Amino acid sequence: MRLRHPNLVRQLGAGHWPLENPRYLWVKLELIEGPTLDEWGLAPERTLGEVVERVLEVARALAVSHEAGVLHRDVKEANILACGRRNPLLRERSETSGWSWR
Repeated sequence: MRLRHPNLVRQLGAGHWPLENPRYLWVKLELIEGPTLDEWGLAPERTLGEVVERVLEVARALAVSHEAGVLHRDVKEANILACGRRNPLLRERSETSGWSWR
């Protein structure tokens, strides 16, 4: 299953491992670099309206993933990138998966 939304990091691949008797699901995501939402939002020139607009965009991305049965279990400002484009991106950067499939 691939989720497509302008505010979700693009999925490049997925599969099960090991091939014989699979026990794990792996997901390969696009590498995106940029400031996190909290870093971006704390800039002196940033307005509250700009920050709220970005948070609403992330909420829309979460709604799309929830409708597909995919839950992000670690939504926080460190997992939201404000990467120079207009759209913030929701990602998971920890070593343990913050996503789960229903």
